[in-house]
Amino acid sequence: MLRSLILVAILSAFWVRPLTAQNTNMDVLGGLAVKCLGDIPGPVDTFRVNAGRRMPFLRPYLTRHWLSRGYKVFLPDSVTNFEGPNPIHELRYDAESADVSYERAERDSLRRTIRLTIAHSFISPGGRLVEEARCQDAVSDTILAKDVPLVQGDSWEETHGTVPLNRSWRTWAEPAVIGTSIAVVVYLFFSVRS
Repeated sequence: MLRSLILVAILSAFWVRPLTAQNTNMDVLGGLAVKCLGDIPGPVDTFRVNAGRRMPFLRPYLTRHWLSRGYKVFLPDSVTNFEGPNPIHELRYDAESADVSYERAERDSLRRTIRLTIAHSFISPGGRLVEEARCQDAVSDTILAKDVPLVQGDSWEETHGTVPLNRSWRTWAEPAVIGTSIAVVVYLFFSVRS
């Protein structure tokens, strides 16, 4: 009984790490975009999304959220081509800025902060402005320094941050120990020869 209890404890210790895997920076930015733009104003169930040129990776997060809520979402490049005035509402958004920063926390962990700024406007079929706003939001969490390549593994520049140098005692102690060791070896080499 005790052996099986110890075995379960050891196995659970190995399985805990994959269950607490960190979200990528792109996933966090997508979540911030959904938080900013997720609620559609008024009793609208069909609209067209017109995304800005920056950060096109945000659109799939938004459309996935809206489709899961039962909205009918049209994209500018969809097969439905409206001629003349727009017969449905239109959501225009522009991701103005995104920032990923890291700060040293404890030993081998970093404090990750991700910020996103999006401006958006919601326009009625007649061209009337229903809502216009600018959303700024940020999220902070703690990650392991060794996980940085995993959380920013995509190619989008906005999802990358600069990791600060590790300024612990090791940065000066290791070179001092190595330098002292070499000096002792050189001293002993020349003192034994004479």
